[in-house]
Amino acid sequence: MNNKKNIGLFINSDKAKSKVISKKLMKILKQYDESFFVLEYSMTTGIDDSDLNKLLEYSSVIFTVGGDGTLLSVQRQIVGRDTHVIGINAGRKGFLIELNEDTMEEGIKNYFAGKYYLEERGTLSGYIEDMQTQEKKTCDIAINEFSISRNVNTGIIKIQIYINGELTEAFSGDGVLVSTSTGSTAYSLSAGGPVVMPEVKCILITPVCAHSLHTRPFVAPDNVIIEVISEYRDGDVLLIADGQVTREIPKGCKVVIYQADAKANFVRFDTKNKYAAFRDKMLQHND
Repeated sequence: MNNKKNIGLFINSDKAKSKVISKKLMKILKQYDESFFVLEYSMTTGIDDSDLNKLLEYSSVIFTVGGDGTLLSVQRQIVGRDTHVIGINAGRKGFLIELNEDTMEEGIKNYFAGKYYLEERGTLSGYIEDMQTQEKKTCDIAINEFSISRNVNTGIIKIQIYINGELTEAFSGDGVLVSTSTGSTAYSLSAGGPVVMPEVKCILITPVCAHSLHTRPFVAPDNVIIEVISEYRDGDVLLIADGQVTREIPKGCKVVIYQADAKANFVRFDTKNKYAAFRDKMLQHND
């Protein structure tokens, strides 16, 4: 078995622990390769697309240092590729990340020894469609969720949700989340959505701050087509993928979301019961 890997590092310098963890990580990785591609970013400077493309083209395995958002920034880019992404948690809970400062050396050793498995997760795709011309603009892939959300200076918006062409819910509020089971522990959890184990094939629909006594989150099969229509002015509503990629939804358009063909593969080491792992994450104090 050829264990030679082109190693990349993607480091979120905004995290307080990133510098210390990155230094230790590079020392460990030098046991396996003397050279690797390092890309560091912060929310202030953003991510340079050309540098990110160089990282993706060079690397067969990318180690991210940060939180779930840092991991998703890379994971979303490599959906459909053979590249592996391994997260080292320098953030808070890190639901998607198994390794931390204390466990990364053993995890890295196991990875290069081939002692890991790939956990397949579903993703979402879709498009923004002009309801008069039927012109469609493709959306980015989402691993956690698509958020249809009011802009910061906008009042509550009116939302209609259709599943397979049938009106399912209508309400006013801040927005709605359409999530994968992976995303059930992200924004959807904060908005009162259910926790769903990753192996459950479904799509979650979670209203955000609904001005209603009856509107509740619900779970649909992963083979449905979801349409979201809002009443608003141009630029008042945004479509956001994984909290990172934002598009304005033009007036007279609807958002159509469905299960994507592409899958996200997460490198896994831990055989710990998923329920116990979730409990441990939830019991951690927020920094």
